[in-house]
Amino acid sequence: MECTIENEFAKQEELSEMQIRRELGERKLSAAASAAELRAEQLQRKLDDAHNQLKSEIYCPVLMDKLSAAASAAELRAEQLQRKLDDAHNQLKRKEKEFEETMDHLQQDIESLESERGALRDKLKLYAKRGGTHHAAVTPPASLREFAQEAPVKVAPGYAADEVNEALQRQIKVLNWTIERERAARVAACKRAERSTVRALRPLYNPDSAAAVARRQAVHNLERRLQQLQSEWTLSIARSGLIKLPEKMVDYPKVVQQHKEKQREIRRQLEVC
Repeated sequence: MECTIENEFAKQEELSEMQIRRELGERKLSAAASAAELRAEQLQRKLDDAHNQLKSEIYCPVLMDKLSAAASAAELRAEQLQRKLDDAHNQLKRKEKEFEETMDHLQQDIESLESERGALRDKLKLYAKRGGTHHAAVTPPASLREFAQEAPVKVAPGYAADEVNEALQRQIKVLNWTIERERAARVAACKRAERSTVRALRPLYNPDSAAAVARRQAVHNLERRLQQLQSEWTLSIARSGLIKLPEKMVDYPKVVQQHKEKQREIRRQLEVC
């Protein structure tokens, strides 16, 4: 009986020891799992930091090159636009000068016609005083003779002063109409020349046009795709283990440089072979 009781006590002690050992093992496993999770989180943070630094090192030169290229293109475009603007100003000044010269010629023609009209009026007064007994010939000015629609008025003896006055008035109207027609023709010619010159100029660059917006959108899509490819390439390099991530982030550029030198050496060896 006593042996049975001792055996039961021994079994209970063994069971309690096994339970204690099991609990200790579970605690050790939980502690190890917690430590592993903490280590994994630390490694993940290091990987994220390394990824961010690698992205910055990769993107900075590319972005600087793009920025310099965009600045150069903008400067070149600005120079081209400035040259076009200067050419347009020069053409405008030349057209204004031609228009002023044309108006000066027209003014001179008008003044000469006014003087001739004054002379005709003087002759009319002279004929009115003399009663139409003298013979005279009235002709249009030489500069506008080809535009006259009526023949020059000739006054013969025996005509009344009223008839002479009416003929001269009719001749003056013809001259005035010719002057107006010449002025309108020259102004229309100047306007046509200016319109043809303006149409011949190339249109200025409009950043709000549909084509410009489409080009900017295409460039933006390409840049976003390039960034995505660079991120995927960086992650694939980090996951493949080709570059061993250092414990300190300050050593990361050195490791990347060593990897690049190693790749160049392998490439040279392959080229030699």
